Amino acid sequence: MERFEYKLIKVPQKSNRYSGLKDLNDSFALTLMDSINDVAKDGWQFLRKEVLTETKWPSFFGQRTTSHEYLIYRRQLRESGMSIDTMVSPRRISKDKSPDIDQVRARISQVMLDQNVQATING
Repeated sequence: MERFEYKLIKVPQKSNRYSGLKDLNDSFALTLMDSINDVAKDGWQFLRKEVLTETKWPSFFGQRTTSHEYLIYRRQLRESGMSIDTMVSPRRISKDKSPDIDQVRARISQVMLDQNVQATING
């Protein structure tokens, strides 16, 4: 089964300036295209644009609803379920920092005994 991770990026609010373009719609389309292509360089696939609403209670007088526009991307996870961006390096525990198993068992026994005593006292 394929597994994916997702990324949301706010839709640009202003168009970039491009020389030679007179139509503002073309300028905004190129701005969106540049934004999508920049994210796609890292392996993200553009899915769709989505409008999400957020309701806040900013004051005593009531709620406020705000709409946010996002570009939604996805990319496939590795078979291990890890993100491609995640760098995992194994950690080694030095012998002097690792706890002695007998000490751990003794501490667990002491905590359990303390809890049983407390339960008996509180009845």
